[in-house]
Amino acid sequence: MNAEKEIKMKCLFCFSTDFVVPHDNYQPQQGEMVKCANCGKLNDFDSMMRVVEREAEEIADKIEKELRKSLKF
Repeated sequence: MNAEKEIKMKCLFCFSTDFVVPHDNYQPQQGEMVKCANCGKLNDFDSMMRVVEREAEEIADKIEKELRKSLKF
């Protein structure tokens, strides 16, 4: 079983994962607005991170359910 899952930030408007950033390894900071490279709209970094956190929680819940099922808990 592959335990790695990459969750990318998505534009809150068009769900694109492409953003306009100064360089490849750029890490936006809390409170920053990030421009979508697809639709051009500004996205609040904090809001995008909340969406990523929610998605990670959903994945963790699914994994936990599968483990419980396979281990018969």
